Amino acid sequence: MRDVRLLREPFVPGALIGPFTNSHPGLGGVCTFVGEVRGGEGVEALELSHYEPLTLPGMEELAERACDRFGLMGMLMVHRVGMLRPGEPIVCVSAAALHRRGAIDA
Repeated sequence: MRDVRLLREPFVPGALIGPFTNSHPGLGGVCTFVGEVRGGEGVEALELSHYEPLTLPGMEELAERACDRFGLMGMLMVHRVGMLRPGEPIVCVSAAALHRRGAIDA
C-alpha cells in the first residue's frame, strides 16, 4: 500500500504513522523520517510552492520505485505546501517492510 499526499494544512505525523503501521500486519520493521521547519535566526515562516502537474505524480513514482527496489510492503509519503511556521512538519516518510533492513535502506 502506498499513501502519497500533498497537504496545504498542518498535519500530525503520529496520527498518520499509527494507521499506516496498523495496515501492514506481519511487518518486521518501520522506518520513519519527519522533517520540520527550523526556527531561530529570524525565521518566521517558510513558503513552499510546487508545480501541480508534476509534484504528486513525481512523488508517486518515487514511492513506487522505493517499494520495488527495497521490497517494501508499503510507503507513506506526505509533504506540505503553502505557508509553514517554525516547528511545523514539512515532510513525513515512512517505509514498512517484512525485515527492518528494507525499511531502513529505503
